[in-house]
Amino acid sequence: LGGFSDTELRSAEKDTNRVMVAFVDDINTLDAIASDWTSRDDTRAMVINPTSSAQWSRFSDDTFERLQFNYIILLNSSMAPVAGKGYDLESHRQMAIPEELNEFFLSETIRLLPGNSTTGMMGIIRNRQGPLMLVIRPVYADSMQSRIIGYIFMGRYLDAAEVARVSSMVQLPLEIY
Repeated sequence: LGGFSDTELRSAEKDTNRVMVAFVDDINTLDAIASDWTSRDDTRAMVINPTSSAQWSRFSDDTFERLQFNYIILLNSSMAPVAGKGYDLESHRQMAIPEELNEFFLSETIRLLPGNSTTGMMGIIRNRQGPLMLVIRPVYADSMQSRIIGYIFMGRYLDAAEVARVSSMVQLPLEIY
């Protein structure tokens, strides 16, 4: 029985690692896009002058559909939201940014992000709508990365569709609790 138990344990560890690699890959995709956007002049301009957010092409519904993101939010250097959009991928329409996310930006977790951080943060948080994969990257005033002027936040819910996609990708039945 010990041999069967060891085999079963190794199999469970292997399957769990496959799922974790898939989630890490998703978070790394969010991070790569956020990192690319932080180096663009139009992102810098939006952080500095968010009054034109209605015209920022990156807030288009097509962007959310193509990238499969639920949130793109620009924050100032104090982590206060200055512009952003939420998008419901299931109903294919804009949704409000929940107050819980605004509270997250003001939370102690975010305050631990140093003001001169060059890396930002990434991971998964729990909230009332469900687990949310997220990345936060600093936006610099110039290409020399001399001064942080704000941050970009990107997030995707680990909803039923995302879990089904990952389950299909790793060829394992998957449920998130």
